Amino acid sequence: MIKKYRNFLIFFSVMIFSIGLELALDSLGVKDENIYLVFVLAILIINIETKSIWYGLAGSLVMVLSFNYFITEPRQSFDVSDTNYYVSFIMFIVVTFMVNSLVLQLQRQIRKSQENEKKINYLYRFSNDFLHAQSRSDVYEKAVISLDEYLANDVSIVSDDGTTYGKAISESLDTAIEFASRSNTVINKANPMFRNIEETIFPINSQLRSYGTIVIDGSHELSEEDMEFVRNVIEEMTVVLEKNYIAKEQERTRVQVENEKFKTSLLRGLSHDIKTPLTMIQGGSNFLYESFQQLEEEEKKGIIKDIYDESCDLSEFVNNLLDMTRLDEENVKLNKVKEAVDDILFEVNEKVKKRLGNKKLIIHNSDEMVFVYADVSLLTQVFVNLIDNAIKHTKNNTVIEVDYQKKENEILFKVKDNGGGIKPEKIEHIFENFYSITANQDRKRNHGLGLGICKTIIEAHEGKIWAYNNEEGGVTFEFTLPLTGE
Repeated sequence: MIKKYRNFLIFFSVMIFSIGLELALDSLGVKDENIYLVFVLAILIINIETKSIWYGLAGSLVMVLSFNYFITEPRQSFDVSDTNYYVSFIMFIVVTFMVNSLVLQLQRQIRKSQENEKKINYLYRFSNDFLHAQSRSDVYEKAVISLDEYLANDVSIVSDDGTTYGKAISESLDTAIEFASRSNTVINKANPMFRNIEETIFPINSQLRSYGTIVIDGSHELSEEDMEFVRNVIEEMTVVLEKNYIAKEQERTRVQVENEKFKTSLLRGLSHDIKTPLTMIQGGSNFLYESFQQLEEEEKKGIIKDIYDESCDLSEFVNNLLDMTRLDEENVKLNKVKEAVDDILFEVNEKVKKRLGNKKLIIHNSDEMVFVYADVSLLTQVFVNLIDNAIKHTKNNTVIEVDYQKKENEILFKVKDNGGGIKPEKIEHIFENFYSITANQDRKRNHGLGLGICKTIIEAHEGKIWAYNNEEGGVTFEFTLPLTGE
């Protein structure tokens, strides 16, 4: 409305000024041909300022009539005494119309150039934003912001996994969105199948796959320039999304190759760790069977003890492997109960005392009754694994101590020995599953599965576990557990 009044005011002002200038020039004796130039100038000003051909034509008509009324004989009359003026008037109107058309065409070209410049600047900025995107979701979010800035409509993006970015959309559009993505077609109410929708839906598809759809609401009608702009944004998006997709596929392939290498190395190590005790059990039992009558009782007991020890080691290895598989499952649930720590440690002592040999185990009990909220069987497994490691991989007459200390919100447990330490560069890796197998660690301390299981169990209880070489010349394992918890 304001623009309408402005254009009329410009038209009226230019006409009054031009007619006044026309009369002034005529009174000074200026020839009619020069006065025509005033008219042309007036029409140019009207066209440039109002950007309307109708005001230009109206101005041409007013100029012709005013010239006829004020300049030609008889004056102050619309009659024309000289027929040549009719030809002049017609030519003037034709020239004026041509000038109108050229000026308006030039203005349209200027506006189009400005719009193209604006579009190029937007696309350039969008391209930079997309190139700095860290993930697919980041690309979608930047695209929504960019399109919202350029268009007068609300914009949403539905990714291929169903996530919506931007304004929430109605579930009634699900069919149209699915159809647009599958058919790689722009959907709007012009499509006979979806006449009832007001939105315009653009698929985000590349040669490799579909990445989702862009949904633009129908609050403002999209022009051809707007449609082309959205397509350009989609092209920029797909370049970045394609690049990320290819990079992830390459990374997935690399991980698969590494996993295959790891499995090969793992199976080789597992075969060795299983075959060694089996060979000992088979050889010992065969020797005992064939030489039973010739062997002394002490020799028989020694062979039987060796067979028993190897079978225990093999059984422990298999159990640890099964425990690790079970704990790696996402849906594993802990059977937590409130249990006295001293009762747990008593059961641990019963399990390991036959394995001590020439090693000594000391369990320090607390003066007060301390309870822990945990899965008792798994917590017992942690202590057994830590003590077994100390038994197997320390020197003779090693002393192994188990101690605990109640703190404000947690309990700190310690399992330490004085039977030799671990190389500093390897101690940070000892809780990794199969580290000793895959890293070819020396056999002095074979931390293959047991410590990895300990770490998994403690973290499942929302605790922490770590290890360090102590001043007594051995290793100390410490872990914490919360006093209570769900």
